[in-house]
Amino acid sequence: MGAVLLQEYEVYKDASGQWQLDIDSMYGEQECPHKKIAFPITYTSHKCLPSESHYSAHLGELAAAKFTLNKFASFTFGQPIILITDCTVLRDILRSEKMPAAHARWREQLLAHNVIEVCHCARRRHLLAHSLSHRKSASVDESQEPLEDAGYTFVGAISADDLASESWSLAQRYIELDPQASELLK
Repeated sequence: MGAVLLQEYEVYKDASGQWQLDIDSMYGEQECPHKKIAFPITYTSHKCLPSESHYSAHLGELAAAKFTLNKFASFTFGQPIILITDCTVLRDILRSEKMPAAHARWREQLLAHNVIEVCHCARRRHLLAHSLSHRKSASVDESQEPLEDAGYTFVGAISADDLASESWSLAQRYIELDPQASELLK
């Protein structure tokens, strides 16, 4: 049985004691074949429930991953997903077959989202999700320069409003990399 790889989604997630931040991105090669250009599609942040804030670190990360993939299911359904986490225990839990019965259901729900790889990214290299999840919220969302992290260039998310603004060239490059993007941007 064969499969056609249309595109891969990378999900960056980080959970701190009170907040979870998740970023879903897709990437494509552009001009520089040795460098990946990542296009964040969506960001989500979730204030932990009082019961969730008492979870151990690896259970908090497991809950964040479950929340993330459920939230992004409309984007990633049927597509291969690379889950990038700063928690080695979560990576080991998802790679191993042995899991406590109380949380085996969460593991099965995560793997049902077509997670093809779980990568560990140390906190120092996990800048995108880690710095945003531990940042105090700003009153005004300011445009920032692209973030560079471990060979990736992250550019700002593209919305329908951006198509009418000066970001048209960025949106055009995005549409050229992914023909399905024009449907998403409508």
